[in-house]
Amino acid sequence: MLLEMFFIFFKIGAFTFGGGFAMIPIIREEIVEKKGWIKEEEFLDAIIVSQSAPGPVAVNLSVYTGYKLLGVPGMIIAVIGTTLPSFLIILVVASHLYQYRNNEMLDRVFAGITPGIVGLVLAAVYKLKKNSGFGMDKVIMAIIAFIIIVFLNISPIYLILLAGISSILVNKYNE
Repeated sequence: MLLEMFFIFFKIGAFTFGGGFAMIPIIREEIVEKKGWIKEEEFLDAIIVSQSAPGPVAVNLSVYTGYKLLGVPGMIIAVIGTTLPSFLIILVVASHLYQYRNNEMLDRVFAGITPGIVGLVLAAVYKLKKNSGFGMDKVIMAIIAFIIIVFLNISPIYLILLAGISSILVNKYNE
């Protein structure tokens, strides 16, 4: 199973452009839908924990999944699988492609990949919303948080702290 886990996370790391958030739908498809290693609700919780912890979301999700399934060895293998493709790609780019940094064809390729990445992130948001049981009140809170972060340039850290404290207070008084 360690080898299988390595190859699944290696594939995720190798074929996902756009960073951790773009990886979320692919990780979900592999570990929730195809393998059934984690249930949907637990995956949503894992995303929340992964976003709260320092480091890239995809690496944190691989840490969570690997540790949950196979303990420390699973965690190490999953992290290596997730990060090794990026390391190898950066190594190749840094050593061979630097001379093509102003290549118009390469610029066009990346210009074409960018909208696809945005689509992956939006798909992840949609699937998370659909599967999370969010009511309209939470959707409105998410939109307000988005507006505050983007247009008022307030750090997401303050919003996360405020949301956590608010949730504790609201749930305490609803008991």
